[in-house]
Amino acid sequence: MIPFWKLKREAVRLGRKANAVPWFFRGRWRRWLYDRQRAARLRVTEGAQPARTEMAVLLIYQPAGLVASTFLTLDYFASQGVSTVVVSNTPLSEADRRQLAARSYLVIERPNVGYDFGGYREGVMTLLERGLHLDALYVLNDSIWFPLSRDSDALARCRALDADVVGLLMGNAGKPSPDNEYIQSYFFRFSGRLIADPQFVRYWRDMPLVDDKYLVVHRFERFVSRHFKQRGFAVTALTHWSELADSLARVEDEATLRAIFTHQCGIAPKDHNAIAPGLAAGQSPLALRDELVPRVAQHELFASTVHAHPVLLMDMGMAFLKKRIQSQHAELTCFGLLERLDPVIRAEIAVESPDGESARDI
Repeated sequence: MIPFWKLKREAVRLGRKANAVPWFFRGRWRRWLYDRQRAARLRVTEGAQPARTEMAVLLIYQPAGLVASTFLTLDYFASQGVSTVVVSNTPLSEADRRQLAARSYLVIERPNVGYDFGGYREGVMTLLERGLHLDALYVLNDSIWFPLSRDSDALARCRALDADVVGLLMGNAGKPSPDNEYIQSYFFRFSGRLIADPQFVRYWRDMPLVDDKYLVVHRFERFVSRHFKQRGFAVTALTHWSELADSLARVEDEATLRAIFTHQCGIAPKDHNAIAPGLAAGQSPLALRDELVPRVAQHELFASTVHAHPVLLMDMGMAFLKKRIQSQHAELTCFGLLERLDPVIRAEIAVESPDGESARDI
């Protein structure tokens, strides 16, 4: 008999898919209309940074005012020789605008049309229209803490990879297969070779502006890297989803394994059904680990890498943490991992509200 939770999940998925269909066609019309009105709908502030050969587009959505980790990200890029265009999908206060301009090349305020990808598009198109010669372009949003520390080697590791699209994490949308893999859309690095190709400008110029979250996730988040890979460009990431199974296999401490399993039971019904009976029956955590690792490697369990226990993520060398995953915060403290994070991030974790992930996150 099919579990009720699975039937409910499929019903919700099909409903969302049906609702997204009109948006796919409406998005093209909305893009055309937005572009006709674009100049009047933007507020562009020149910043203190010069244009450089490596630029970043940082998309923010902070209607309650700027958070300190925004400046951590900007200062990190500057320390790495990267100038930043900040795109805000909500109006800024005068004070916030001044602070951002002092640390960036441009500050662009726009209506929240097209979710994060609408903001990405605005930043990318602005730089392309200015005719800058770029060796690399980073595109990211503020749904992640990045970097985790000011001495992070993440950008150096990105630069060292011989690829046209580099991400922080390679995710997976189904059974293990290169066709199902995609770069998580929180962060991209595009090479100079790709930026100079007409296909790059065409992709951003022709992008529909869509406000349906399901369609944004399935048509954009999961398709950017696939789009360019299908056209012959090399795609890779600093961390691969499959490394989670290897990380789990390396854990030998039974108390740590119990904490990992308890955490996973709390975030995924499927994982709870696979793990909880063994825990309740007193099964050895080491034996349970050995049973689970092959299923994790096949993407049957632990399917959402960013939600996994932070002990595993740190072991994998993850260069970022997703914000507003409350279940991870106590574990960071419990296992002494907070000290690895910048004080700015530690402070935000301490004050974050316990209401789960924001509906804005994609």
